[in-house]
Amino acid sequence: MNNKLAVMKNIMEQNKKIETLNSGIQLVDQNLKRIELGLRKNFYNANFIYSDHKLEELNYFKLEDMIERNISPGCSMCITKELRNQFITTYNFVLPHDWYMNLLASLNGNCCFVNIKLINYRIHQKNTIGLSTKWDIRTKLHSYEEDRKKRIKKFAELSESFQNIVDNYELEEGEKVRLQGYLKARLDFLITPNLYNLNKLRKFPEYLRSTTLRGKIWNLILSLHLDRFILNK
Repeated sequence: MNNKLAVMKNIMEQNKKIETLNSGIQLVDQNLKRIELGLRKNFYNANFIYSDHKLEELNYFKLEDMIERNISPGCSMCITKELRNQFITTYNFVLPHDWYMNLLASLNGNCCFVNIKLINYRIHQKNTIGLSTKWDIRTKLHSYEEDRKKRIKKFAELSESFQNIVDNYELEEGEKVRLQGYLKARLDFLITPNLYNLNKLRKFPEYLRSTTLRGKIWNLILSLHLDRFILNK
C-alpha cells in the first residue's frame, strides 16, 4: 500500500520498544484482484495468526506465542537496526528469516503486529488450492502423510533454530526447558502418533493454548488410529 512505510515508521517512533513490526496483509490474485478468504475461528491476518482473544490494533507477542507459527510474511515487516544486527550475527539459515527475526524480537516481548492491511500479498493460481477453509476429514486423511513429512521438517528446523537462539541469548531456565520439551514432544508425536505421545504433548500449556479445537480432534483421531476405520482400511 502507498502508505505502508509512513504508517509503520510512525508506529515504531511512537512505540520505541518494538523491534519487529508486522502488518496485516490483503490476499490478491495474479491480476491484483482481492481474494476474500474466510477466516477460521480465532484466526486473523489471512489465517496467519491464531489467538484465543480478539486482536487490538497493536498486539505484542512473547516467545511462547511464536514457538508454534509465524504471524505474517516477511514483506509485511519493518525492523530496527539493532534487530538487523542481531539477525545477521546469529542467523543459522534454517528457519525462514522472517520467523527467525520475530523470534528474536519476541525474546523481550518486542515482536508486534499492527492489525492494518498494508500489503497486497499476491497468490498465483497454482497456489490457491491451499486457501480453502473447508475441512473434509477424508480429504485431509488422504493427504496426511505428505503433510506429516512437512510438519516434521518444520518442527525439526524450529528445534534447531531455537537451540541456536538458546546458545546465543540468555533465557530464563524454566522457559528454556519447557519450550525445548514442547518442541521435542511435538516431534515425537508427529513421528509416532499414539496416545502416549499425545498425553506428553498435552502437558504443555503451549499446546493447549495454540492448538485449535479442530487440531486437537485431529490429533486424537491419529493417536487412536481411527483414520484406518474412516478410510475403511
